[in-house]
Amino acid sequence: MGEQNTLEPNGAPVASQLRQAVIASLKPTEVEAFVAFSDKCVDSGLIHPGKSPGDSRDGFDDEVTSLRFLRARKYDVEGAYAQFTEARQLHQANDIVNEYDNIDIAEFEEARNMYPHWLGRTDKRGQPICFFDIACLNPNRLADFAASTSSDSKKARPALIRAFACFDLMTRFVLPMCMVRPISETVPPVSACLYVADISTLGFKQVWNLRKYVQDISKLLSTSYPEVIDRILIIGAPSWFPKVWSWVKGWVDPVTGDKIHFIPAGAELTQLGELIEVENIPKQYGGKFEGWHGTLPELDDEFCHRLDWVEGVEKRIPIGPLKWVVDDDGELILMAVGTENGQERRTKLARMTE
Repeated sequence: MGEQNTLEPNGAPVASQLRQAVIASLKPTEVEAFVAFSDKCVDSGLIHPGKSPGDSRDGFDDEVTSLRFLRARKYDVEGAYAQFTEARQLHQANDIVNEYDNIDIAEFEEARNMYPHWLGRTDKRGQPICFFDIACLNPNRLADFAASTSSDSKKARPALIRAFACFDLMTRFVLPMCMVRPISETVPPVSACLYVADISTLGFKQVWNLRKYVQDISKLLSTSYPEVIDRILIIGAPSWFPKVWSWVKGWVDPVTGDKIHFIPAGAELTQLGELIEVENIPKQYGGKFEGWHGTLPELDDEFCHRLDWVEGVEKRIPIGPLKWVVDDDGELILMAVGTENGQERRTKLARMTE
């Protein structure tokens, strides 16, 4: 993050520290593709598509977003541009920017519990860790999801709009938040998340009921949020699960499927510890972290030191959607949005420090 709202006279982003770090992490041919993709997006007017005035570029057309779309298409500029255009059009067709700003906070939190979400901790590479417990997908939630995604219309149904909001939280708040850690040309910028999912309560009969949910979310991720997942660690797979894995994997985008790794029983602490510091591993797996699926983010000391909280505001991440905005001085401000009891929430929480 930093200098992300500054443009050259022709509308192209000024070379920023983040942009330089992205370029430094790429091979020469990848740099060529990255520059060509950026130029093509500028020339076609895809910079800031549908973004509200004052919103940060993060999650829209910043350097990390461009990098993710390019990686998804193996640095094929035309392919990445076509996918990026489709993703932006889908966002605009469903008015996701406005939906994000005005979604009911209680509704957002109910939706958030259906997906892996960030609890304020990162892995050893600085990537946000998103935890997920399959137990949250109870029959009522799955029935509501299926009922509200049954239309064949190109316009997303309500459950998928809520899913958009949850994944926008990741790209517009969480990933940029993880960029507050020192940017180095020797360390690639944080562009993806580590998922840790516990499926120990999964029942055999429940698997088929998950098909619609898995297929729709996989499609949404691969289309609009490509390469947002670095890898998925599965804990607690039942003994019978290998027998059904071959057809369950067929519901998932192949690229995502290849990122799924199963941790054997008894090896949780050892294998998680290869990627995550013990302080950030949940206690049920032998670590020291109190948080788990459903709890709010608990920021570590480094994150806390990079936020200058607004006077009178509780110094913690609240419920509901969050985003970064750029104030009149060009500084990044963390803002809580959404609606509560019909009233808009537009609360400035903290300023990002250098």
